[in-house]
Amino acid sequence: MEGGKLIKNDNTAPTSYPDSNNKGAKLLASGSSSCVFHPNIPCKGSNDDVSKEKISKIVYGKKSDKYLNQEKKINNLIRRIKGFGGWALIYDKYCKAPDYGNIFKNYDKDIVDCMDDYYEDKFNTTNNMMIGTYGGITLDDYFVENILKNKSIKTIDKQMYILLKKMESLFIGLNELYKNKIAHLDIKVNNIVLHDNKFKYIDFGLSSKLSDKKHFEERGLSEFQGNRFYLWYPIEYIYSYTTKTSLEYELSKIIKRKHFDKGDKIFKLFDIDFEESIKQIIKNRNPNQEQLNSMIDTYSVGILIPYLFTDFKITKFISKSFFLKDIFSLFSRMCSFSYNDRIKPDDCLKVYYSLINKYALLEKGTTKRTMKKKLKKSKKKSKKLK
Repeated sequence: MEGGKLIKNDNTAPTSYPDSNNKGAKLLASGSSSCVFHPNIPCKGSNDDVSKEKISKIVYGKKSDKYLNQEKKINNLIRRIKGFGGWALIYDKYCKAPDYGNIFKNYDKDIVDCMDDYYEDKFNTTNNMMIGTYGGITLDDYFVENILKNKSIKTIDKQMYILLKKMESLFIGLNELYKNKIAHLDIKVNNIVLHDNKFKYIDFGLSSKLSDKKHFEERGLSEFQGNRFYLWYPIEYIYSYTTKTSLEYELSKIIKRKHFDKGDKIFKLFDIDFEESIKQIIKNRNPNQEQLNSMIDTYSVGILIPYLFTDFKITKFISKSFFLKDIFSLFSRMCSFSYNDRIKPDDCLKVYYSLINKYALLEKGTTKRTMKKKLKKSKKKSKKLK
């Protein structure tokens, strides 16, 4: 997945502590100047317990303090939202990590997969560590285990319905963030984990209050100046802060950007011409920036499942299922190219619940024929009521 390396470990296996020289912590994932260990690594110089219920995220480099302060600030804001624990996992302890050599010797030699030991001094002098609850498998790992391994016409509806039910917390959290004028700004399949049988958001290091205009500008420009389409962000956001001259040049290199082909395939599912829509965004750019920024997360949540269906090449099942066509219709509305046309988070929640109720029989393994009859009956009833 783009946007940070995800190390695939067997997260379902129980954590073991084979001897006193290996305290159990293993490198779970790595990103740009960051490493995540499970179970946690104790703070430097402390006698903290190591628990399989905890993780440690270590950030390092010249932006380490800025990253830590941003995450701290947002975590404190989220902690004030009633019921946040139902849809988010945030860090609750901040400290310095043990030195690189200590981690290499006593915890996990795989730290070299996170960073080259050439940067050992940089790591030791700049690192900050955050400790929080371990969430479990990521959304993409869950998708592989439960959808890809059950991807027959007979089983995919049931498995996708179960997955959608576990996403309730994501739709609730999306609405809560929107109401509180906070953007997660980094929603993607490996920043969502299964915890207490619900999918929850993690990693709020790029998150921000909508009022922090500079933060949104820096993120938007950063993605524009790269050579890819970061498909977790709306295209209009990536182009919203750059100059008119840069945009004119951009028209000539749209299809040369990395991930253009994948974006094109995803938006074909919504009957949208990806390239032409991008050109229209560039030519007609005149956004209300705060409103645009407030709808970034809606887009990011909406593209999660279409991204996975495209990535794993199982889009053929959509046209064969009433249920999949309906949920992809919702995702299409969440991923509208224009933020003005995008469905608002509270309406997303309403449509979500209507779909959960409409297709409740799928969880029991109802056959496609029975489901078809039920849907026909409900249509006839609604016509009579009209």
